[in-house]
Amino acid sequence: MFINISLIILFSIFLFTYTYAEDLDFLFDTPTTQKAPPTSKKKVNPDQTITNQEQQNDQNQTNNQEQQQENNVDTYDYGFQIEDDSWMDKYFLIERINLLLILANHIKDLGITLEQLEQIRSFYEEYHPIMVSKAKLVASKEEELKDLILRGGDPRKIKELVIIIAKLKAELTVYNIKMIRVIQNTLTKDQYENLLTLYQKSII
Repeated sequence: MFINISLIILFSIFLFTYTYAEDLDFLFDTPTTQKAPPTSKKKVNPDQTITNQEQQNDQNQTNNQEQQQENNVDTYDYGFQIEDDSWMDKYFLIERINLLLILANHIKDLGITLEQLEQIRSFYEEYHPIMVSKAKLVASKEEELKDLILRGGDPRKIKELVIIIAKLKAELTVYNIKMIRVIQNTLTKDQYENLLTLYQKSII
């Protein structure tokens, strides 16, 4: 019976992959990491005479803008919070790769900009509730399946639940991969490599 269930699981995964093949096309796209923004250089007209006072005013204005940007980053850091959803790690098809958690804890270390954070936050706020809903459904269906197996339940019902669970876990895994791709395409190459280094250290 357990051999049959294993075959059903493998068939369900194959069926899901075939059915949602178009949704998985993004996995074969070449990731487009952002290039580091070029350092802005102030163009100076050689024919224009700038007094010392004007230079000082310009420098003061630049310093004020930089200070304001730094303050905004601090405020944005504290506003970017993610839920502790480690309880649903076991409901993915493969081991979950939670790069978002590492990123959220190292925003300043990675030099994440406000624009980058907003792109990542947008995806998180849209899809995370969906992932939580599916994970809770997996947990419920697994309990139902365990009870049927232990009590010699209807084989047709067992088969149905196995297919549902496999499909839900595959969907969760796809969302996880999409989250990783969003992060990869949003960060610069150096930022992403540093994030991977931090992730590797976290799992040792």
